[in-house]
Amino acid sequence: EQGALQGLVEAAFVKRFGFVVPIIVISSESLTAAIAANPFSHALDDPAKLHLGFMAAEPSAEAVALLKTKPHSGEAWQILGKCFYFHTPAGMGTSKLFPFIERTLKVAVTFRNWRTVEAVRGMVGD
Repeated sequence: EQGALQGLVEAAFVKRFGFVVPIIVISSESLTAAIAANPFSHALDDPAKLHLGFMAAEPSAEAVALLKTKPHSGEAWQILGKCFYFHTPAGMGTSKLFPFIERTLKVAVTFRNWRTVEAVRGMVGD
C-alpha cells in the first residue's frame, strides 16, 4: 500500500514539476512509533532544534560508521531503523554534519523539525 502511494505521488510530482525527487511515505503507526522512540527527549523544549529524518531505507553499518567520522558542531544524532534523530543546539543552518548525512549514508532522507513532526501527528490523528 505504501509503495503504491509512493509511486502515485512520485508520478504526480514529475507530471507537475518535470523532475524526480525521492518521495518517502510512512504510515501513521510508523510516525507514532518514531515519535515515541525519540532518544533526545531533553531537547523537546526547543523543537526547532530537534529534527526527525525519515530514510527510504536503513543505511549500512559501514555508512553509519563513516558518518561518525564527519565533522560536526556539537550536534548529537542517532539512527533507529529508518529514522534519523538529529539534535542541533546551534540550529540546522550552522550544522557541519548536515551536508554529509544523505551522501554518506547513501539513502534518501527527508528531515522535519520536531514542531512539524508534532503538527503532522495532529493531522493524522491517533
